[in-house]
Amino acid sequence: MDKKLKPCPFCGGTAEAKWMSGPGWLVKCKKCSARTIGGTNLENDEHAARAAWNRRAQPANEPLTLDEIRGMDGEPVWIAEANIWAIVKCEQKGRWAGIPFAVGYWQRINIEWNIKQRRLMCYRIKIGS
Repeated sequence: MDKKLKPCPFCGGTAEAKWMSGPGWLVKCKKCSARTIGGTNLENDEHAARAAWNRRAQPANEPLTLDEIRGMDGEPVWIAEANIWAIVKCEQKGRWAGIPFAVGYWQRINIEWNIKQRRLMCYRIKIGS
């Protein structure tokens, strides 16, 4: 079996796939003993047990706050209203200091939108695809 197991989501320990009489195939952390729970397809399928172990919940994709955006100078954000990716630009000095802008390309136009003034909802992960 060549599918590498991810580290334990609880302690970061190393995991191993094991055949156990009773539950069948399971994956167990060698450090804290966290394990997959037997269930549909896991009992007789090592690949399914490994896939269950490696599956992780997706992080919440809440809109970013202005404070979070201000700290993301040069990083990409997804702007849901325009259905585009843009780069955050936040000047440190001068008239526009501390005001985050979204810089990108929208409908064949170069844009530089004031995120606060336009009340743009920005995300780290693309939504609504």
